[in-house]
Amino acid sequence: MQKFAERKSVACSFKNIQKMGEKIELTKELAIDCEFVRGLAGEREISLLARVSIVNANGKCIMDKFVKPTQKVVNYCTFVSGIRPCDLINADPFDKVQCEVAKIIDGRILVGHALDNDLLVLKLTHPQKLIRDTSDYLPLQFICRNSLGRRPALKTLAKEVLGINIQQGEHNSVIDAKTTMQIYNIYKKQWEASLFLK
Repeated sequence: MQKFAERKSVACSFKNIQKMGEKIELTKELAIDCEFVRGLAGEREISLLARVSIVNANGKCIMDKFVKPTQKVVNYCTFVSGIRPCDLINADPFDKVQCEVAKIIDGRILVGHALDNDLLVLKLTHPQKLIRDTSDYLPLQFICRNSLGRRPALKTLAKEVLGINIQQGEHNSVIDAKTTMQIYNIYKKQWEASLFLK
């Protein structure tokens, strides 16, 4: 795992995350989801990280943090992101959260939906061989009756594969991460087998 710019080596190695007195296992597979707000970079509007959530293979929450945007926010996109100004007042700095995420996911299979968007806003890269993106997996595109190359919405996958309704209003990154992990777990055996054959 590397930042876009070269990052210093990290001595710390995570095995378990302490959360409210409970040790949460860092499994081989982790699912991530981010919520974005809109900010300005010069005169250009860009997506900024405002919340990041990570769950393990059992759906247990490893991380759920609000993140202080690195630029001035011009649109909180609350109707989708669920982010409000008050959420970000005491939020952790971007660099701190970025480093924590990089340490946690390093060397692990990363599950998510449209992961390129999450990694872009985190300014991180991850080895392609360790990425499991539910928006790109062909059997899921077929289930949603999409033409090849057209990404199904996570909301649609949740309904078609799990029979549940999500994202009825504001999004919740913990729920979205748990949903992608549930979907991955259903297809894990055939998904991993297909990669082994390549």
